[in-house]
Amino acid sequence: MTQTFQKHSPLTVYFDGACPLCRREISWLRTFNSPSLNFIDISTKDFLPPANLSQEALMRQIHAIEESGLLYTGIEVFRQIYSRIGLGWLVAPTAWPGLKWLFDRAYTWFAKNRLRITGRNDSCTCR
Repeated sequence: MTQTFQKHSPLTVYFDGACPLCRREISWLRTFNSPSLNFIDISTKDFLPPANLSQEALMRQIHAIEESGLLYTGIEVFRQIYSRIGLGWLVAPTAWPGLKWLFDRAYTWFAKNRLRITGRNDSCTCR
């Protein structure tokens, strides 16, 4: 039996490369060498935010944009990424009714507290 994968539009993921947890996750995701994923480190000095997004918004939570312009934020970004690398089953429970609310809130809490959790101060010093 042949396994088929859903074709996805290219996805550009904006992540904070100065965050140790974020950096570790993205490093692991890059090992899948997915041609439909492009990772952009928003902590570099030469980074310019895409139109309609600010550096502050990008620092608040992870963002991704499809080639079509469709924007994803928060845990939905991980659902999209994992789907593109063939591991959608791993994050599928995060979208189940009842659990979706819990996972969305948990990610929102993490994103709000990640600088403190990773030992960084509460302000963006990435520039």
